[in-house]
Amino acid sequence: MKQKKDSKIYQDWFDKADHDLNAAKILFNEGGFMDTIGYHLHQAIEKYLKGFLLFYKQEYSLTHDLIKLLKECFKFDKNITDYYEECERMNAYYIEAKYPMDAPQNYSKNEMQKSIEMTRFLLKYIKNQIK
Repeated sequence: MKQKKDSKIYQDWFDKADHDLNAAKILFNEGGFMDTIGYHLHQAIEKYLKGFLLFYKQEYSLTHDLIKLLKECFKFDKNITDYYEECERMNAYYIEAKYPMDAPQNYSKNEMQKSIEMTRFLLKYIKNQIK
């Protein structure tokens, strides 16, 4: 998807991503399912990465792969790959939360809390890069 010139559609993507992050926090605080929390975190990052590309008026891949999106963002920000390992780990949250797995993952509350914090840091980082 490519945005129109002078459009602020990227902000719409950020807003939707913030909803996903807030949903994850609410679920976490209420003792929700860890895989569903992870799914919302993955969605938040995916939407921020796509919004980042839209900010630079770039088309993004029609993918849910955070690593692929991160590499596309690298053209505009060389430091964004500092989040490579976290995004690689977060990729699993998308598939495992959406579909039944032969060996489902059981994420600990501690791991999910760290994932929420990492997501917050990445989203804040992206916001700061477009100011």
